[in-house]
Amino acid sequence: MISEKQFELADYIKGVHLSLRRRSQQIGAEKAWDEHLKNEQVLKNYSDCMKNLAENFWARNNDSKNSCRIKWMVDFVLEYFENDGIEKEFVKEKSKMEAFSQKMHSNQEEYFQYENFLSPICKKPYKLLDVGSCYNPFKNFDFFDTFAVDLCPASVDVKKCNFLEITVDKWKPDWFSNLKSFPLNFFDIVVFSLFLEYLPLPQQRFSSCKKAYDCLKCNGLLFIATPDSKHQSANSRLLKNWKVALSAIGFVRVKLEKLRYVYCMAFRKALHKDYPGFLYRVKVADIKPDEMIVIPQDFITYKIDDENSTVKITEDDKKETFQYLPHSF
Repeated sequence: MISEKQFELADYIKGVHLSLRRRSQQIGAEKAWDEHLKNEQVLKNYSDCMKNLAENFWARNNDSKNSCRIKWMVDFVLEYFENDGIEKEFVKEKSKMEAFSQKMHSNQEEYFQYENFLSPICKKPYKLLDVGSCYNPFKNFDFFDTFAVDLCPASVDVKKCNFLEITVDKWKPDWFSNLKSFPLNFFDIVVFSLFLEYLPLPQQRFSSCKKAYDCLKCNGLLFIATPDSKHQSANSRLLKNWKVALSAIGFVRVKLEKLRYVYCMAFRKALHKDYPGFLYRVKVADIKPDEMIVIPQDFITYKIDDENSTVKITEDDKKETFQYLPHSF
């Protein structure tokens, strides 16, 4: 049963999201986001609420793969890196990879040797970048070497960082301390858990995914968990758009699963950046991938009171917006 405190915490988080979207409609998403970043008290309250919810309420579901996004990701990492997951991907796509290789005039005999396909992946502990981490939920797994960042950390082991502002470059000795740039092709795993829907613009979400691609080693994993309380097929078209948009970056989607309140996705960084587009028959020139990572809230139009320039929310608007951020994971 959901407690009064749990409702209070969840409603604060939902209220921050709703206020940011209302303000985005009022003054523009970029200005609203910049304004939001300057409100340190709201950022701190949001972070504290998220940590409280996750550790004191959502943690009850940690043993359930059907409810816990963290367990889903951890289980898939072990399956992918240690239980022949990568090899299964190779076997599944071998014929398509060969066709792509011929099209690119590659040496397919060398390109498709197992050692070449698997070589970019390091052994344990796997280097994991958790973006929008808040409280570092992966810290207790000894097979991860976790680097957690957040706009306003709720734990001392999370570094303060605006991921949208960082650059990705070749490894430098001081990258860990200055947090102005992250190393190229360095991480085995990047996690966006309840992160992309926080951003008010599709272009910001696309930019974040591009940076994740640059940070990852080939065959590394990008995990995306996004809230969705509707039935499994309700937002299938939007998720297909996500797959297409990320294929334009160089990602192949290797798993998609609907849990009770959240969609969990795993994307693999392809050996060749153009391969995912070939796999999905996507012509990048014919699409606008930076506009395709949309969420249901992007389509809500709020009513504006012309007299005081405030946004009025109807009960239907509130219901539509809030159901994507449930009180319990």
